[in-house]
Amino acid sequence: MTDSKAVDGWLCHPAYVLGHGNERLSCSFCVLASVNDLSNAIAYNPDTYAHLVALEQQSGWSFQHNRSLQSLSTLS
Repeated sequence: MTDSKAVDGWLCHPAYVLGHGNERLSCSFCVLASVNDLSNAIAYNPDTYAHLVALEQQSGWSFQHNRSLQSLSTLS
């Protein structure tokens, strides 16, 4: 199913059906997001993802405890 067909007639926020369907609605790169939700964020926001990965590398801090965004690069 294409994203445009998935949202036709959808009464809720499209984040719940686009990509793999988010488990929760929040900022696209929420520190509380699941791997599934981050996978959607990466797919729909590649420039923001690249910027956040660069910030991780510069700071030495990971995005989530014990999980860097760069480690999720294979999910997009």
